[in-house]
Amino acid sequence: MALTVLQCEQWIRLTLGGSPDPVLSTLQLVNMTGKHFVSMTSWRYLEGVEATLDTVLSQTWLALPANFKSPIALYGATSNAAIEWTTREALNEMRAQSTPAGTGGYTYAVVETVAATGSTPPTTRLAIFPPSSTTASAVYRMVYRAGWANLTADATYVPIPVWGENLFETLLMAFARGLQREEQGSTDKRLEEIARGRIFRNALHDDRTKQPEHGRIQGAIAQRRRRWRVWPFSGHSTGP
Repeated sequence: MALTVLQCEQWIRLTLGGSPDPVLSTLQLVNMTGKHFVSMTSWRYLEGVEATLDTVLSQTWLALPANFKSPIALYGATSNAAIEWTTREALNEMRAQSTPAGTGGYTYAVVETVAATGSTPPTTRLAIFPPSSTTASAVYRMVYRAGWANLTADATYVPIPVWGENLFETLLMAFARGLQREEQGSTDKRLEEIARGRIFRNALHDDRTKQPEHGRIQGAIAQRRRRWRVWPFSGHSTGP
């Protein structure tokens, strides 16, 4: 049965024996629990999520999905949209050149996190070179490992598989008691016990057996299928 934020409040009331402190809302507890849940292990159900990336004229970066955690593969949505991974150092060198060399038709990319400014929170995005030459939708496709995107409404469903609900509810109660009943045991101690327990092992087993292997993914970071590439910061070709 799918779990909603409102249903999570019932589990919080159950473990606390009453209403939680209004300073710490149910949504806050659910989001804290969700972030911990997705970081407990490399869940296979979070692999292989795919999204399209849009370009904005002259912009030096591409927006990533709200639940993006780490990239798996990146490729152009059409044959005219060639894109390759590079390093932060190489990207900075390309941008620093007073007269940038040609890129051989490729766009080069690296994931970056921009610090908070004013009311804008820290943002993870895809830095690119050269800047986008047009504003267009679905220019690139990215396969990525999903993380946790904060829930904002009580009626929202918690985005976890049915087989993970028991673990999520157990973690939720641990956060609630650890933060509001600290004298009965710290949050860290409770979470450590869960990570060593049967409930986590059962969830891990279900995750591994539902998707034993994804196989090779086209455009994955570890794969370099193109025989030759031109590095724009040197102007030289490199072999495979």
